[in-house]
Amino acid sequence: MVTSTEQVFNDMNINEENLKESYSESKKILPKEWYYDIIKKCIDNIDINTENVNVNKKESKIQIQFEDPDTTQKFEKAFHSNIMPSITKYIDEKGENPKHYQRSMILETSIDGVSFNIYF
Repeated sequence: MVTSTEQVFNDMNINEENLKESYSESKKILPKEWYYDIIKKCIDNIDINTENVNVNKKESKIQIQFEDPDTTQKFEKAFHSNIMPSITKYIDEKGENPKHYQRSMILETSIDGVSFNIYF
């Protein structure tokens, strides 16, 4: 037996128009091509001196080197604290409304001695 969507909605007491209206404002996902620029903005806004920054866009990896492991740890905390405001600021600078986007990125970070690695 095949039932129509309309019948299922009626059976479940769901107003189809309300449902359409609820999803009309669905948030957009951040384009993957924005990731590097957002990460770069975040890095640039952290007031911790780096020794070296290596960017490998082909492997989607940024490696930042510091003078000592303590500075690396401080940078990691600052990076994770500043990524969300950087996303919002980047979207705003693109002339878009940040409220229309899911402001989340899937990143992997790791510390290896004096290096902080970001995989995006």
